[in-house]
Amino acid sequence: MNKLKAKQLIEALEEAGYEPQTYSGRGMGERYCVAVIVEGSGAVADALSCRSLYKLGRDLADHDIPAPMADTMGRRAVAYWPTMPWPEDEGKP
Repeated sequence: MNKLKAKQLIEALEEAGYEPQTYSGRGMGERYCVAVIVEGSGAVADALSCRSLYKLGRDLADHDIPAPMADTMGRRAVAYWPTMPWPEDEGKP
């Protein structure tokens, strides 16, 4: 069921101008989920850049797709959806 939602999320991210990719964060083990990298210059810029992703998440809530979680990585941040597994037919992680 989440695979279909993951495909909807990937399409919505692409339409919004993001490049979806796989991500496996801390505590996720070998599981990979849908994610995007957000460029910025510091944590404040990263948080502001992620705002549109949170809005996209709220817009997708009607389809039972949650808002993303985020981790900062120096000058970039990753926004990811741990409950949206990367679809196998979208290529290997």
